[in-house]
Amino acid sequence: PDRVTTFADRLNIPIGVTPIPGGVLAYSIPELYRFPDADGDGKADGKEVAYREFGYGDTHGMSSSLHWWIDGWVYGCHGYANTSTVQGSDDQAITMNSGNTYRLRPDGSHIEYYTHGQVNPFGMSIDPLGNVYTSDCHSRPIYMLVRGAYYPSFGKPHDGLGFGPEMMQHSHGSTGIAGVVYYSADQFPESYRGTAFVLNPVTGRVNHDVLEPHGSTYKAIERPDFIRCDDPWFRPVDMQIGPDGSLYIADFYNAIIGHYEVPLDHPLRDKTRGRIWRVTYVGSEGASARSPAPDLTRMPADELVAALGHPNLTVRTHATHQLVHRVGPSAVEAVRAMLSGRSSPEQRAHGVWVLFRLGALDPPTLETLARDDDRLVRVHAVKALAERTAWGPFERGLAFEGLIDADPFVQRAAAEAAGRHPHVDN
Repeated sequence: PDRVTTFADRLNIPIGVTPIPGGVLAYSIPELYRFPDADGDGKADGKEVAYREFGYGDTHGMSSSLHWWIDGWVYGCHGYANTSTVQGSDDQAITMNSGNTYRLRPDGSHIEYYTHGQVNPFGMSIDPLGNVYTSDCHSRPIYMLVRGAYYPSFGKPHDGLGFGPEMMQHSHGSTGIAGVVYYSADQFPESYRGTAFVLNPVTGRVNHDVLEPHGSTYKAIERPDFIRCDDPWFRPVDMQIGPDGSLYIADFYNAIIGHYEVPLDHPLRDKTRGRIWRVTYVGSEGASARSPAPDLTRMPADELVAALGHPNLTVRTHATHQLVHRVGPSAVEAVRAMLSGRSSPEQRAHGVWVLFRLGALDPPTLETLARDDDRLVRVHAVKALAERTAWGPFERGLAFEGLIDADPFVQRAAAEAAGRHPHVDN
């Protein structure tokens, strides 16, 4: 790397880290902390508790895989065996036992369930439609999560409606899956876009699946491994898409795989080394096709609105956050100008959330976006509809239109929205 900067140290198993407005949200036993960086120098100015308290009796998994999404929520995983009763500043607590997923407000105000079950989910990715994927051990390597659904977890029951749909029957040869990425950029060739990569630290491989739509979910079709390595210490455990379109893979780089099979004081437990790999497509001529990542932190509103249409979802996501948190209310005019002119579906879909998060998504605009020609825009408009706190005839009418939409992903978004607002006054 060009340089390494210590942002914060002395954390205890920080397996969940994400940027948030003004700093970083990170887990350290037993709590989620905000690490503010008020002066922007790349170093934390202390820390403050955001959410407490997560169980840590079994360090297989606690709070991990944090993902700050365009709707303003941070999504995360709760790991195996532990029981955690966690609450935000609103004092509304949830109790999670073993595998679950949740979402929370980055300001520490509120946490809520997203799904129930899985054994030990670790690794999270979100696709352009807002579908959330996790990897899991001892059940299936990948799940596309349906909000509110229950998933298998060592004999635990479902909620009476049955378990959420599985994407695959294969296991990629291991129960120790750790990390998933839905590839949503254009640096790799077309055949890799919209497919899923899965990390396998037991076999030392990066597995690959093509996603085939079936209704409003996908089936994962196994493909040849993306990466194999003859180094037996290769332990890929986390993976992200960079703003340059490359895959960045964290390699635990250790001879020891698990907790219990080998004594904790075994001399082969390496506690000092690790590796990060960047995987980039270089083309048939061997010349790198990497594009430099745009500096979103300095862009004015009109350039950020243009970046909402960038082919890389990572760039679009952070352009959305920049418009909301750095540009603020003055971004509304730029987004409205984009919506009234020529724009891409990606720009309009992300524009939905900029307006919503700034309190400027008025009913006429929402209605127009919910009837957009592109299903990507309709899906996000209906998801934003679900986030409205009060529903009346207008909201119910739009949800009904979504339920009879020709696209199954719009239908599911509408069903989830209606399920969150079961009591509507006429």
